[in-house]
Amino acid sequence: MNRQAKGAALALALVIAFVTSLALHSAVAAVGVLLVAITLTYVISIAWMPTKTHRVRGKQHSLP
Repeated sequence: MNRQAKGAALALALVIAFVTSLALHSAVAAVGVLLVAITLTYVISIAWMPTKTHRVRGKQHSLP
């Protein structure tokens, strides 16, 4: 399962949880789901950020 599929499944689960909490008229649960969604989005976006696999060597930086 690639990152896009995992992200879509997680987003769908969070949307279903949010709609369910609203359908059950639970404002506390809806706010809880929103806070969890924001936190997960932040953490996963950092974890899935592309990183450089190599460093540029041999370049010397000179000050102006």
